[in-house]
Amino acid sequence: MYASPYDDQAGVETPICKFYKDDVLLTKILSIAITGIIVMFNLILKKIIISLITWVGEDTFSQRLTSITNGVFIAQFFNTGILLTLVNANLGE
Repeated sequence: MYASPYDDQAGVETPICKFYKDDVLLTKILSIAITGIIVMFNLILKKIIISLITWVGEDTFSQRLTSITNGVFIAQFFNTGILLTLVNANLGE
């Protein structure tokens, strides 16, 4: 089974499975790249939030730790949720 009798470029037959294999490879590469970008962005966001909360200062260590934990959780939760929604959204139309 062939996609077209001849490829326009080389004049040779191209199997349908080649198109499928290329699409699967591209999808895997993009999904791994997006996952890496999200992880790196979350790490940078975590460092920024910790620095800002430490700079602001809290009265006690436990208050500072609570603020850091809550800030990092909220930022990473919404960041990951929004990015994954945008990645999986159908923006073709």
